[in-house]
Amino acid sequence: MTVTTVALLLVSIGFVAYELFTFQQRMRRDLAAQGQMIGELSVAALNHTNSAEAEKILAALETREHVKAAAIYNGNRLFAWYPSNTSISTFPLSPEPGDASHLNFKAGNLELFHEIASGGDPIGSIYIKSDLGEIREQMGHYAAFFIWFILATAGLTYFLSKRLQRSISDPIIQLAKTARTVAAEKNYSLRAAKQGRAELGELTDNFNEMLGQIQQRDVILHKINDNLEKRVQERTRDLEGQVAERKRAEAALHDQFTRTKLLNQITHAISERQDLESILYVVLKQLEDHLAVEMGLVCLFQRTEETLNIAALRLKNPLLSKKLDLHEGMVMSLDQTGLRVCKHGEAVVTPDTYKSPALLSERLAAAGFRSAAAVPLLVDGRLFGTLVVSRLAESFTASECEFLSTLSEQLALAAHQAQLHAELEKAYNELRKTQQTVMQQERLRALGQMASGVAHDINNALSPIVGFADLLVRGESGLTPNGKKYLQYIKTAGDDITHIVARLRDFYRQRETSEALQSLDLNDLARQVIDMTRPRWRDIP
Repeated sequence: MTVTTVALLLVSIGFVAYELFTFQQRMRRDLAAQGQMIGELSVAALNHTNSAEAEKILAALETREHVKAAAIYNGNRLFAWYPSNTSISTFPLSPEPGDASHLNFKAGNLELFHEIASGGDPIGSIYIKSDLGEIREQMGHYAAFFIWFILATAGLTYFLSKRLQRSISDPIIQLAKTARTVAAEKNYSLRAAKQGRAELGELTDNFNEMLGQIQQRDVILHKINDNLEKRVQERTRDLEGQVAERKRAEAALHDQFTRTKLLNQITHAISERQDLESILYVVLKQLEDHLAVEMGLVCLFQRTEETLNIAALRLKNPLLSKKLDLHEGMVMSLDQTGLRVCKHGEAVVTPDTYKSPALLSERLAAAGFRSAAAVPLLVDGRLFGTLVVSRLAESFTASECEFLSTLSEQLALAAHQAQLHAELEKAYNELRKTQQTVMQQERLRALGQMASGVAHDINNALSPIVGFADLLVRGESGLTPNGKKYLQYIKTAGDDITHIVARLRDFYRQRETSEALQSLDLNDLARQVIDMTRPRWRDIP
């Protein structure tokens, strides 16, 4: 199923890549043809300097929903543009006369510059900008189709593999059952029933042949065992000296087994944790319980400052904490601690802390700890930290130091992974905050675009109201004084609404860096706010 899915994904990716390339080429050809057609239609308008006719030609682009902007240049001067309410500053500069036409994908859009010629001489150029929404829609259709296709193929593959699996699993299950029976009963005379003639049947024959050979060897081993028992009885007295040596070896093996079991226990305990603090404390707790360690601490190495920072400290007797004069968060120089060799991967064993001049040994001796051992925590051959353990009496043996070195490898790996996990979680939280900020900005931008359309429609509706009211006031001599007053009220109200719409547009549009700011009297503004809102609050208790 994995191979099938990967193959389908590769085919789908190749097909989508080819479609994306051909679709882009088709968009280039369509936009170039559109620019050439508009350029030919605009020759007369440019020759007669008729910008209105040029704007009508550009207005035909309303049927192209993905065309976001277009302009006709007369030489280097902007002659006409679409949409008509677009700011002139948003259009790029015209290319120099005689430059060849060119198409570019820029900032998520496809931009076209096409030269307009009359009689073989360039008289201007046309600019068209189209978004890539059509490509995204097409790619979305392809993605949906291929997802359903891959899911359907995977389901069919799963169904077929489920049917074919029985012909393989049943003979294997029969072989496993026979093997368990032989292992439990030690009866090598049993044989597995052969099923089929293919590879599984050959496997069953080989398994039965193996059982036959084992049965023959078992008979021979029984005979040899009887002979050996007789020889053992004869040599028992000669092996009494070796028994004591064997017991010592067994004791050493038992210690090694105990240490291995402890190592597995510690490894299992730290594998269930992800935060660095709990990993360090569980290791120190296990060493205190099973290795007779009375003080343990873990220091993290700061590579830039060459210092050791105590990240975890555990004392079996808390009353010794004041004498020890060590605490979590304490920073010590690597040279002062006497652990410089740990940076090169070497362990430090101090049988007698009273005879060591290092700062760490002096503080351990002041608290009554006689012996200490420090092993480096290495990650990719570089010092990550140190594990320091100490006792009040006997020093650490070679086997214990070897165990600590083995444990340091597991602890270093787990601590490093926990630190990476914490850094990854922090980066994820920062990324989520950044995503929320971007989404908020997108909402504000969409609100500004909506407000732009509303402001444009309001201005279109107010223009005849204000204009005709002004014409009536000025041109109609037969109006009564009340009529003139009411028309003046209409004009004033329309001007106020126009002013409000202009302020709304100024609020959401992006201010130009060269635009001058206006001074504002906050006292006058406060008085205006009071007067305008007085009808709302004057009757409220």
